[in-house]
Amino acid sequence: MILQTLAGGAAAALAGTAPSTAQQGAATTLVVILLDRDGSAGAGPRGEALDSFARQGIPVGYASGAALPFRPGTGVEPLLWSADALTLTRYFQARRLSDARAALAAGLTGTGAPWALAGPDPGGPLALAGLSPPGLRYAYLVPEESAPGWVESHPGRVAAARGGHLVRAGAGAQEAARAFLTQAVEDPAQVHATLYLDLAGPAAEVAELARMLAKAVAERIAAGHAVPLAPSELAARHTGHYQRLVGIRLDPPPGATPQEPSLVAMEAALRAAGIAYSVARDAPETLGPADVIRLDGADPAIIGAARGRLCAAVTPENPAAAPALAAAGIAAATGAAPPAFRGIDGTGLTHLGPVYPVRAAQDIEAMMAGLALAEDPIVAIDTEALALPALRNAALVALRRLAELAGTRLVDMAEYTTLIRAADALSETMRATRSAAPAIAARPAPAPDAPARAALMADARRAWAYFEATTNSRTGLPATTVAFTPEGEPGTEHDEMTQWDAGSAIFANVAAYRLGLVTPDDFATWRGKLLAALAASTLTAPRLPRATFDIGAPWRGSSDFNICDTARLLSALKALDRLSPDGDSELRALVAGWEFGAVLADGVAHSIGRGVPVPVDDTHCTSYIKHALGLWGYSVASQYDIYRDGTTEADAWMHLLTRVGEIGPFGAEPLLLEAVELGLDRPSQVLRDVLFAAQIARTGETGQLCAPSEGPMERPPWFTYQGLRVDHTGPKRWDVISLDPGGAEHTANFRDAVWMVTGKAAFLWAAAHPHPYSDRLLAYIRAHGALPTGFASGVYTATDAPTPGYSDVNTNGVILTAIARMLGSPA
Repeated sequence: MILQTLAGGAAAALAGTAPSTAQQGAATTLVVILLDRDGSAGAGPRGEALDSFARQGIPVGYASGAALPFRPGTGVEPLLWSADALTLTRYFQARRLSDARAALAAGLTGTGAPWALAGPDPGGPLALAGLSPPGLRYAYLVPEESAPGWVESHPGRVAAARGGHLVRAGAGAQEAARAFLTQAVEDPAQVHATLYLDLAGPAAEVAELARMLAKAVAERIAAGHAVPLAPSELAARHTGHYQRLVGIRLDPPPGATPQEPSLVAMEAALRAAGIAYSVARDAPETLGPADVIRLDGADPAIIGAARGRLCAAVTPENPAAAPALAAAGIAAATGAAPPAFRGIDGTGLTHLGPVYPVRAAQDIEAMMAGLALAEDPIVAIDTEALALPALRNAALVALRRLAELAGTRLVDMAEYTTLIRAADALSETMRATRSAAPAIAARPAPAPDAPARAALMADARRAWAYFEATTNSRTGLPATTVAFTPEGEPGTEHDEMTQWDAGSAIFANVAAYRLGLVTPDDFATWRGKLLAALAASTLTAPRLPRATFDIGAPWRGSSDFNICDTARLLSALKALDRLSPDGDSELRALVAGWEFGAVLADGVAHSIGRGVPVPVDDTHCTSYIKHALGLWGYSVASQYDIYRDGTTEADAWMHLLTRVGEIGPFGAEPLLLEAVELGLDRPSQVLRDVLFAAQIARTGETGQLCAPSEGPMERPPWFTYQGLRVDHTGPKRWDVISLDPGGAEHTANFRDAVWMVTGKAAFLWAAAHPHPYSDRLLAYIRAHGALPTGFASGVYTATDAPTPGYSDVNTNGVILTAIARMLGSPA
């Protein structure tokens, strides 16, 4: 119900009249909020405080994080208290506040749900979009220290009051409060002030503070220096974009076709009146862009056919429908939650409301009479009940009156849903992936038929040719990158190798051995050279594989250690170890001699740079590190372990996506290397699906195939990391990072010019996720990325041209590993 203590300015604004002269000029608006954070304030202090302000006719807010132990009356507006919601990301902010608001609202029957939040001011810029889904329009940020007040406008149609004064029992409390009031009304720059009275403390002292404050505020109101506001009047008074949304939904008879007479007539009338609307339709094939899918219960066939829709209407109400709707990527619904619930539930579904059924013009009039100032209602019009022209016309008149309320917009359900959800890129990433689930599912992967096997073996021989042409005869290690002549002869070579490169070289030789491209004797000879080279590349204090070394003189190179690159080496060495029925004792002795205890502390893996251990906690490599080191008995944590903090599947996804967004873009590596070499755990499976769905969506938008990863290129900056940013929308959702920060590589033109389908990513998708789209990627690289010697590092999608004559150990090594996997050999 609308509060009956509307101050003159807010009430006048909603009635369409100008505020008074005092309000336009000198008067400061004032909100008083009583803080009962955990609901433990005694009846005495609470009653005295409420009575003190009521006797003076001053509206107050009552902020609590627990069910109120009393029933608020006229002039008392309930607020939701949360100590930490303002520090959370949008999704978890909405989840926390949705549950808390529902719990508080459940005990407020007849008095209205809270529209405002109160909590400690975390300082700095605020992110308040999570207030919108649960229907909270205002945030009151309680300061630790007294400060002039101001009002901010935020996305999601949220207003925030900051600054103000917190009155707490203690010495000097009365004097400080009076000083703040005096300053607030005398400072012409301070247009708003918020007073907070903490009800915690000695009962008598709190009661006395309440009486003093009520009297002091009343005196300033009487003098025309202050205008009292209820908490939910803040935006109407202080933000130019205050807006109430009214969603208009037409509900034709069940089973109605688009030609149903009462529906056709109402649609024509609304179009003529310029009123936006949506139609609740039963058949997915009849849905227009703004329409709502209507579900009788939770029919799986209909939900499946309506995958990815913005909004659903469940009739009759059925909370059990929520999981199926969320799993289908449907963004929001009515009728799929308990009556008191608004906002985002544990499935990730947004619940909209309240819904006001309209069978006559009087229903609209009654809704208007009781509409709360901050409420965003949905008007559900029964078209059959309004089939007669007279009834329909009366309803249209009432809708026009509703639209004429100041700050009120009548919108279709697509716009209503979009604005209420105030969704971010992370939430939309989860929803898009869920929506695409059937389309991105991997197909069964039977053994390739003879033509497919022959094609893969031809690919393997081409990739192996890189190693035949570039391997150092003394160490068995290949060049890391090579610029080949048009005839396929090695030209310029780069001979500094990382342990990641070494891992690719080992995997390549293991695959070549399994595929019969090398003889057992040649393989045994190579193995001996490799182990000697790795021993020579080992640092002495502590004994660890050096980060980079010369392939011809592995004892020369960096004095640093890279745990991510070494994890790849360890994964490859385990693959080599498995070739010996009882294990490779010499290889195992080499690994056992490396002192990993020096770089593993409390489950966190470290690299060493310039002699200093550096924790590896801001990279997409930690999941690969965890599983690769686990092969050798070492236990470390992964950044993706945060997935397991979720209490629901949706929460787990959002924990993971939030962390992934903080780390940065990710592509096929190391994610799909983990799939092929080590096997994916649940968090990595989620990211595989996210990336695959996003790649297919990008191809649909641009017409270009998409399979980003990391790798070299034949021109500056020579190496880029390309991938998906789950926390972005727009052009930078697909981002490029180089080892040389800043400069042209960060421009849109640069990103477009260097964007590529990497050869190894195409083969990895084919091996790890058999699918028609993976087939297209493989065909693309075969058509555009094949060189006389090996495969190109990548194919630029802007031109379909390969990195000209330019190839590398990782591309060809990964391709060989993927082919061996597709042909039935383990990694």
